[in-house]
Amino acid sequence: MMDTRAVGIEYLDAADSLSRLIRAQSDPSREKAATQFLQAMAIALIDMQKVRGKFELFAHQDALAAAKDLDVASVMLVIDISTGVNPEKDLESFESAKLRLVNILRKFSGVEEIDVDSVSEENKFKLQKDMVSILDYLEEGMAKRFANNQNEEERPK
Repeated sequence: MMDTRAVGIEYLDAADSLSRLIRAQSDPSREKAATQFLQAMAIALIDMQKVRGKFELFAHQDALAAAKDLDVASVMLVIDISTGVNPEKDLESFESAKLRLVNILRKFSGVEEIDVDSVSEENKFKLQKDMVSILDYLEEGMAKRFANNQNEEERPK
């Protein structure tokens, strides 16, 4: 479960990078040139695919299905934008798919699930806060393991 959550969070971070890139494009002060934007989207999508490959090694079937939904929503978003279609509807589908995956990771973490079909602003905040907590927890665990490994290497044999 630790690996599923860790790689799941990495996958969500890659998805968030794509989402932030798309949202930033609507801000004139952060807007990229069309060619740069399309290249950046392609790179973000490829990064998501790489992390999803790792996720498939560890994830439970429910998590894999949610990751696949997020993949499809990501590709639809990129297609919309690259063909000049307003991405608002697919951006909503993307966010919904992302929240379903977050909920599955919450379940694996023993955290109560949130109804993502009708996510209120308060629940969106809870989801984001919980993702930060889960990430902090995982980072602490990895830091402790690294420190323990370092201590074992320093011991005389």
